[in-house]
Amino acid sequence: MSEEEHLGRISFKSRPEELCGVRRQLKNLLSTKDCQCETLECIIIAINEACMNVIEHAYHGRCDGDIVLDVFYGDRKLVFRLTDYADHVDPVVLRPKELNHLEPGGLGVYLLDEIMDEMRFMPCLHGEGNILEMKKCLDDNGSPMHRGCDQGQE
Repeated sequence: MSEEEHLGRISFKSRPEELCGVRRQLKNLLSTKDCQCETLECIIIAINEACMNVIEHAYHGRCDGDIVLDVFYGDRKLVFRLTDYADHVDPVVLRPKELNHLEPGGLGVYLLDEIMDEMRFMPCLHGEGNILEMKKCLDDNGSPMHRGCDQGQE
């Protein structure tokens, strides 16, 4: 396994209006890795959803919470670590909903699960908060290697 290259860090407050700038910065970071356009758009949608989940569910709408998104690349994988400093979230309750239960809540987790190849919670070294790690595997052309944004291509 190769060492991960840190592409960048995006720090922001837990306000929905911050997400436009986060998406723009993320697009700039990812464009350095020659991701296919469709892949890039799907990843940005997924990260936006994860950030919004932190704002809504970890910080319960508080606008003063700190959120940090670190982006890494290594071994043909993009790695995203989303850190917050809110109360611990039980990963067991964060399960994607079945699509036949279309009601508010849980569809964002479904979207993340569909787009990303791996998702897991990691322990926080600082003792509080949550770290959600998400990975997306890419081939040599910047296309997804697995499920999610392949839009039917194999």
